[in-house]
Amino acid sequence: DFCTSEEDHAEDQGGWDCYFGVLPRIRRGGRAEDCVTETHVLWADVDAKNTGGKEPALWGLTNLPTIPSIIVASGHGYHGYWLLRDKVPVERAQEAMRGLAQKVRGDSVWDAPRVLRLPGTYNHKEDPPLPVRVLFWDPSRRYRFSDFDGYIKPARPLSSSQGLANIRTELGQLPDWLSDLVVN
Repeated sequence: DFCTSEEDHAEDQGGWDCYFGVLPRIRRGGRAEDCVTETHVLWADVDAKNTGGKEPALWGLTNLPTIPSIIVASGHGYHGYWLLRDKVPVERAQEAMRGLAQKVRGDSVWDAPRVLRLPGTYNHKEDPPLPVRVLFWDPSRRYRFSDFDGYIKPARPLSSSQGLANIRTELGQLPDWLSDLVVN
């Protein structure tokens, strides 16, 4: 059990919410460039308010073809963590996490410096505070990154007219004669 007893929740963390950085930091800071560039874990944060309740939120995570290796009850929803067999670049992982979040109606929390609630602490958004606890733990459940290909949207190539429109938009601050010269 990762939680303190209900009787002493008022003493836990002094009323503070506690978080941890999912990706290790290579230096102090909260920006993407302060984090490692590869990951062996994917994550999603599914709040009950986005799914119509805690049961649908949990159902969304546990009824995927790729069931999370770890599920944390965060107080008002769940965090899912998928352990990968091999490290992948964070940029690629973010593409898969974006698709996972969309599938489970999760929050947009796939950024490298993301912090999530620490199991064994309390979520103080309500009184009494709610425990943050590990609900499911199977670190032997490891996935190939290719298992998440179905969550990654394929890049759509721009048609030549779309490409020109984008270039013209980016060049919009230039005089027309110069924009035309660059485009043509």
